[in-house]
Amino acid sequence: MTNERDFDRIARAFMADGPTQLADRVLDSSLADVHHTRQRRALLRAPWRTPVMNIYAKLAAAAVVVVAVGALGVWFLNPGSSSAPEGGEPTQSAAPTAAPSPSPTPEPSAVPPSGGGSAPPLTGTFTSTRNGISLATPAGWTTQPATGPGPEVWAGGWITFGDPYADWIYDPVLEGSLWLGIASLPLGSADPAQWPADQFEATECGVPLPVSVDGAAGVIGADFASTECSVVFVAAGDRGYQIRFYDSNGEYERAWFDEVLATVQFAPEDAVD
Repeated sequence: MTNERDFDRIARAFMADGPTQLADRVLDSSLADVHHTRQRRALLRAPWRTPVMNIYAKLAAAAVVVVAVGALGVWFLNPGSSSAPEGGEPTQSAAPTAAPSPSPTPEPSAVPPSGGGSAPPLTGTFTSTRNGISLATPAGWTTQPATGPGPEVWAGGWITFGDPYADWIYDPVLEGSLWLGIASLPLGSADPAQWPADQFEATECGVPLPVSVDGAAGVIGADFASTECSVVFVAAGDRGYQIRFYDSNGEYERAWFDEVLATVQFAPEDAVD
């Protein structure tokens, strides 16, 4: 009869690494012994179980322990996780990332946009060899010298954008809507003191105001808000000059035009008719 110790030896041999099948004679003998062995019971004790069942239970318990240890190891190696093992307290979440600082606002350009309410600074210079005059020009504006002779005698009125005998300084975007125009002609027999007022009267812009440009006496329109009347007539030497500013949007102030006039230098002796 196979005792409990022999059965343990057979079970351990079966569970150990090696052949996966027992010899037929060993298996037959084991089965025969099992069927003919009487199972002893003890009073007040649980039914006897074979050692094979105990081995499987131990293996299952070991597997549970391995899984539990692995889970705990993963949890401890990942402290940033908000989860925690059952019965434990959740770990603190990682500190929130600080919000990026806002990008500094770029400083505005020294030259305001074309056509804007703020007039550009006077950073350029233009000299007209045909009309005998020089003055400062707005930053970014285009200059176009006169290309042809003017009328022998002005009948009065103002120059119009594109006239070939005038010099043009204008906004490259707005062009004919925002510009400065300059023209001159010999006074001939006209009275230099009276010529500016006579020319202005022909514009029908009302009563002019006196003005001095580069030391020469002249007149300027009092109604500067009217785009048609922002014009100056001046007699310098033996020539009469017209300087006209046109702003179709009416955004520029009289003070800016005065700054332009303050840079004017007449040179009637250099003019070419």
